[in-house]
Amino acid sequence: MRKKVKEAYPECDKSTVDGMLVLIVERVVSEMEKGGGGGAEKPVFDSVDFSEDLWKTVWEVSNKVLVDMNKERKKEKMKSFLQCDEVKEMCRFAGEVGIRGNLLRELRFKWAREKMEEHEFYEDLEKLRKEEQFIEEETKHESDTETETDVGVRVDGNVEEKGENKVVGLPKRKGKLRFKIYGLDLSDPKWEQVADRIHEAGEVLWPKEAKPITGKCKQVTERILALKEEVGDDSLLTLLAEWVELLQPARVDWFNLLERLKNQNSPLYFK
Repeated sequence: MRKKVKEAYPECDKSTVDGMLVLIVERVVSEMEKGGGGGAEKPVFDSVDFSEDLWKTVWEVSNKVLVDMNKERKKEKMKSFLQCDEVKEMCRFAGEVGIRGNLLRELRFKWAREKMEEHEFYEDLEKLRKEEQFIEEETKHESDTETETDVGVRVDGNVEEKGENKVVGLPKRKGKLRFKIYGLDLSDPKWEQVADRIHEAGEVLWPKEAKPITGKCKQVTERILALKEEVGDDSLLTLLAEWVELLQPARVDWFNLLERLKNQNSPLYFK
């Protein structure tokens, strides 16, 4: 504010500027004590002592100071979250997997900021709950002190309550809900696509049911099951190679073949 006054009155000395600042502060405090001031956009002080431009300047400076105070408050709050156990644990894990230097520092601030946003969100919820509880208590107190005439209007033997219900909404959450395992953010939509691909690949590599065996493949399978083990005979390898070429078996198909061999040709099963 001193800078603004000096720009407007460059010819005034320091003592004069100090006197102006004292007058401004006294007047602002007086208006605040009377309940003056407005919303966050425009003041509604009604005073003939100061011009509209001066009140506008006071309001701009006040908003700037308020913004700076909020920044400092958040900075101090951030320091506490940088030292919280969960952030330390994630940083320790990141260090174990080889993350160092600036990247680790950025991740640490990112995790601390997310924790702070989550904490602020639940603080807003708690504040909302207390406000709603206070409103309910006030409403209950008013209803207890009302007369029968004020309580409601009787229509066809029924009592209709007066007044409107107050609609209270949840506060807007800062940031997004995040699901993390050791610092790995799984709330990103890309992980949903990765999970789908893994599931599809798993169904291809390890299907739940064996493939149907028909035609020539069925004949080869029956020959394998009926094969007699003989020394120096490589018929099994030849038949298995043909069976693999025809069926393109997955893991479950191999287990199915082994199970059939176990039941029908146990010596070959052990081989």
